[in-house]
Amino acid sequence: MVSRALRLEPGQPFEVWGDGEDVRDIVHAQDVARCLLLAIANDTSARPFNAASGIGVTTKTLARVILDAVGKSTAEILTRPDKPSALRKRLVDVSRAQDELGFAAQISLAEGVRDVVAFRRSL
Repeated sequence: MVSRALRLEPGQPFEVWGDGEDVRDIVHAQDVARCLLLAIANDTSARPFNAASGIGVTTKTLARVILDAVGKSTAEILTRPDKPSALRKRLVDVSRAQDELGFAAQISLAEGVRDVVAFRRSL
């Protein structure tokens, strides 16, 4: 989505497949790495932990955050319910990582998106 937003021409709508209400759990790679380090340092059983934000974000909200981050906040979001979308809701239970490791994602959606935008622009 970030790459498409960066290529978006003025006046062109930003297309989101589906109705824009699909829910995703977005987490920054640095938060995932921090969870892994906590697991290595604090859990010797080698059990799996979910590393995620635990916060649901609609694809339409994600699109708006991305458009804001790339400086195209006035772009219209065009939802395409006629196009396929993935699972309606992908939300991860992070309670075990929170309870046993003290993990909580620290990078907000907006901050993480700005970070990804800066990285994509540097390529």
